[in-house]
Amino acid sequence: MPSCFHSTYGALALDSNMDHSVGTWRFLETETASIEGSFDAFAAWCGRTTGCALHGDDVGKVVDDLYARAEKGDLPDPFDPGQKYSPTDLLQDVQGTLYDASSFGFEAEELADLRDGKPLPQAVGRTRAAVNWGTLVRNPFQAVFCEDWPMSVSGFGELDLYRRALEQIAPHMHRSILAWSSVTGCLGAAIAVQNPQHRLTVRGSAPILMVNSVHDPATPYAWAVDVHQQIPNSVLLTYDGSGHGTYLHPCVMAAVDTYLTTLATPRPGTHCPRIDPPATG
Repeated sequence: MPSCFHSTYGALALDSNMDHSVGTWRFLETETASIEGSFDAFAAWCGRTTGCALHGDDVGKVVDDLYARAEKGDLPDPFDPGQKYSPTDLLQDVQGTLYDASSFGFEAEELADLRDGKPLPQAVGRTRAAVNWGTLVRNPFQAVFCEDWPMSVSGFGELDLYRRALEQIAPHMHRSILAWSSVTGCLGAAIAVQNPQHRLTVRGSAPILMVNSVHDPATPYAWAVDVHQQIPNSVLLTYDGSGHGTYLHPCVMAAVDTYLTTLATPRPGTHCPRIDPPATG
């Protein structure tokens, strides 16, 4: 997006918002805090949902114990028989399921089976790439990201400082795998930055409606708040639940559809209530 945005639209609704003004540490920090919050929301769902496979358990401790086993090389990989689950593999699979709250039941069953040493029927005929953010063989994400975000890191020492600081922010998730791989994937990539970070300048626009979930593992709610502050004529509608993408929730859909057809925005500060997914299995 150019630094000065010239409006040529009648209505604009923005769902799950990127804050293209943050630097390297702020990017890592906000993404990691958001993924930890998303995991906490999953654990809380398990606590109030009797059908959750981990209902009554300390979900954080379950993941911590699995992570410790993965660090020791003592956790079998359900997606690659005969191999071991690395700590990064475990985090990536857990974090990938937080994108959609309807996956909470599946994730609880997988974690329970991993803890108990049971085979995972969900993994039969599947690969890790099939469950992590829709990974494709030819995925342009990294190249696009590196063109838009100059993520400077002076060397291993600075990167290790970031890693240790993120461990304090996210005791269960350790770091956002998405954010970490985004930053490290640009190091040494020799990709020229075409659109470096900047704050927005938006003048004279029609009302803009922004929507974001509180527990978004990919585009943190903190980003939506900051972008909302950067766009004077905007209204932020908050979904008080989990997941990346909010439009399909009935309350959000009704507000967005009303806005797109009438330009009537919700009142500032409006929240849509959380909708819990059912337990599965």
